[in-house]
Amino acid sequence: MKTVDKIIDLIEYNNLTAKEFSNALGFSPNIVSLWKTNKQNPTLEQIKKISDYFNVSVDYLLGVSDKKHETRDIGVKIPVYGTIAAGIPIEAIEEILDYEEIPKRLADSGDFFALKISGNSMSPRINNNDVVIIKQQPDVDDGQIGAVLVNGFDATLKKVKHNKDKTITLTALNKEYKPMVYNSEDVTILGLAYEVRSKLV
Repeated sequence: MKTVDKIIDLIEYNNLTAKEFSNALGFSPNIVSLWKTNKQNPTLEQIKKISDYFNVSVDYLLGVSDKKHETRDIGVKIPVYGTIAAGIPIEAIEEILDYEEIPKRLADSGDFFALKISGNSMSPRINNNDVVIIKQQPDVDDGQIGAVLVNGFDATLKKVKHNKDKTITLTALNKEYKPMVYNSEDVTILGLAYEVRSKLV
């Protein structure tokens, strides 16, 4: 059974209309119709939301496993920040906007925090008010999206490129913003953008 068929079965089993399902998960109103007619396929992010909503495993929806339910990983809460300044350890920052939950197995792989995005420089992939899960690390590879401080204040997300002349180019995904070049000593990399969690409001 295909992923779309499994999703439709879950909708019908739970006595939901397509509209009720779409509203509950924040999807576009005609998304189920698009899936049924093969005009679109569910994205991995959508499948994860559906998995959580119906309490079934992602592997089941993807056809990797016949096991419908799985033992849920214990969640670990991490803080969401809006402003970060240089010289203050992440764990010492008091201005916490909210908390996000990540799987324990992920938390065990390193230190994480979350950053609430302000502005549209990284749209359409990352939008205003989205929350991005950041894995703390002192550098990122060229082409990766990092959380960076420029001149010591206000963390921002940008695509990072290290140049041979000891400068760093920070590039937005929004083409309306031009790439900016800074001296390496003026840029502090806080970590790697690991996951984007879209917020409707």
